[in-house]
Amino acid sequence: MKNNGWLRISPRFDSIAIDFQVSECQVGNELRFFLLSGECDTMTLRPFASAQDGSVAHLMANGLTPGEIYFVVDGPNNAECKFQTHVVYGIGTAAPARY
Repeated sequence: MKNNGWLRISPRFDSIAIDFQVSECQVGNELRFFLLSGECDTMTLRPFASAQDGSVAHLMANGLTPGEIYFVVDGPNNAECKFQTHVVYGIGTAAPARY
């Protein structure tokens, strides 16, 4: 995948909802957001959502393990768009961990 971005999340509850507002696409007109679980070499695709320029992708997932690490990646359309992330529920607002 080209032009992809990764978010690392850890849910507080067994379900989450995240909205991604897509805007200002320079290449392509749509972003897709995938929720992944597992390690780098054994990732499992969970729910995904997509949105075109000027609209909102609603990513919802159930059956998650609170405290586990999950990843959200945008792709694989090779689109170049801006997006804003809005947590609807299920993810806290604690400061990121330092490594």
